[in-house]
Amino acid sequence: MKFQNFIKKTIFIGISWCLPVSALLAQTADFEGLLSQPDTNWHGDTPGLSYFQSGAFKFANSYDTSSWGDYWSGAAYANIASGEYIDSLGYGNQYKNVAGGGAEGSASYGVLYESAQIFYTGDTLQGVTLSGCYMTNSVMLYNSVMNGDPFAGEPFKTGDFFKALIAGISPQGDTARMEFYLADYRDTDTTKHYALTTWEWVDLSGLGNIKRLLISFEGSRVGQYGQNLPLYAAIDNLSVKQETGVEELPSVLCRLYPVPAKDVLHVETQQGNCRAEIFSVQGRKMAEYRLAGIHSTLSLQGLVPGMYLLRLTCGTQVSTSRFVVGR
Repeated sequence: MKFQNFIKKTIFIGISWCLPVSALLAQTADFEGLLSQPDTNWHGDTPGLSYFQSGAFKFANSYDTSSWGDYWSGAAYANIASGEYIDSLGYGNQYKNVAGGGAEGSASYGVLYESAQIFYTGDTLQGVTLSGCYMTNSVMLYNSVMNGDPFAGEPFKTGDFFKALIAGISPQGDTARMEFYLADYRDTDTTKHYALTTWEWVDLSGLGNIKRLLISFEGSRVGQYGQNLPLYAAIDNLSVKQETGVEELPSVLCRLYPVPAKDVLHVETQQGNCRAEIFSVQGRKMAEYRLAGIHSTLSLQGLVPGMYLLRLTCGTQVSTSRFVVGR
């Protein structure tokens, strides 16, 4: 599959400050620890508007009940391992994503429906630059694309699409916008048609300095009363690009390239005999290397596209840099 949604705007970090991995990860909304039981979900429990927190972000949820059942919009979360659509579940499928579980092998993830507001809870006067997040399709949307449904009609054909509309609101009230296609059948060349079945990295750094994120959805199947497609998607590992309020410790000058990396990552340091460790944004160690010289080549085989952390230990100096894997 071609990663057509991968936005190649990552900027090389020449000097990497020594930020503890735990401090970097504390900013990430990974939705872990919010549910005590596997294969469950939370979509609101008190009528009206409420919020839940993950990492440095607060997510808005609107919930209510009626004679025919409860309903919600905004953001929810789940840890359902199955990525299979089951007809008999009906709307019970709305908390599943096609990849199954969270990004990078984790259990939990966020679920977005209709329109979601996400607030950065750090220094809101200064704002923050986002690194990005992972997104993938819900099983309900994917089922509509592949099989059709009573509301959306027939399966997707040439010209159809489903996309996320993402807006970043700055501390001054300015708005920056971008789009991310979760399913794209617009091209007349059918070999370019796709609907995501895996977690894909969305680079949000182009939104600039923000304090609030708005995510809504738009598709090609529109009826008398608006969108007919199920307006769901899954999100995970929403993270910031820059730290604020973190002590700057002694640094190790390093250079990482290419940007984004593919099969290998080249690392240049000021001194040899360093240890290099690659972590996922959730803090799981993916690989470890011993760097003998000042120029080393690290294999990235087995790493899925997305953001990672490279921690270099050279004697008593330690630095942590971010890099992105693309395919």
